[in-house]
Amino acid sequence: MNTKTKVEIRSFQDLMESAKEQEIRYEKHNLNQLEDIITNELTELLGIPYREAKGVAESGIFQWYKKNFHNES
Repeated sequence: MNTKTKVEIRSFQDLMESAKEQEIRYEKHNLNQLEDIITNELTELLGIPYREAKGVAESGIFQWYKKNFHNES
């Protein structure tokens, strides 16, 4: 894993923690808004192309949601 990848992963984790700290409600209708915020941040802060950033945001949110809410049904 190169340095850029490590920075990208760390930055994504920081974004998720920041969202958690701001007490964003992670209901389904809010996930799209969160995805847009993360996509824009990845694009603007790290210079990742939009399409790639969107994929990272979608994947990351799905994994986070599954990890945190899988058993809450």
